[in-house]
Amino acid sequence: MLKLTGAVLIGAVCAMYGFSAADKLKRRRDFLNAFVTSLSVLETEIVFGRYPLGVIFGRIKSKELCGLYTDCDIESLGIRTAWETSVRAAADAAGIKENELSAILSLGSELGMTDIEGQKKSIARTRELAAAYAADAADEYKRLGRAYRGCGIAAGIFFILMLI
Repeated sequence: MLKLTGAVLIGAVCAMYGFSAADKLKRRRDFLNAFVTSLSVLETEIVFGRYPLGVIFGRIKSKELCGLYTDCDIESLGIRTAWETSVRAAADAAGIKENELSAILSLGSELGMTDIEGQKKSIARTRELAAAYAADAADEYKRLGRAYRGCGIAAGIFFILMLI
């Protein structure tokens, strides 16, 4: 009985590992899609709302963004440092790759530093890059999500059979 219980637990851990890997791909895909949408909102607020960035960031709330805008403390840290800190924290939570991270980080060096037209151009450039990364992430999730879940379950079944 103890051997069977151990085998079931090992199988469950293997299956959970596969599901966890697939979930990481899904979080990345959802983050990038939400980020592309948030850039449209950010651009609209900068151009038409003309509110300070702290107010604009407080208005952009989404569970998929992992606190990217809401955790950005511009008043005490300044825009560059606050953006970098917030982006790195959100990237860790969302599983963002290094090239995607650098594209998002580059936006922080231009937000609030130039006129409205310069900010619009940098947001548009970042949106194009993020949209391409989001398409890649969606494709990767579509290709590998089921594979990771299936491999986790198959490895779990394999270990159960080996132990029984």
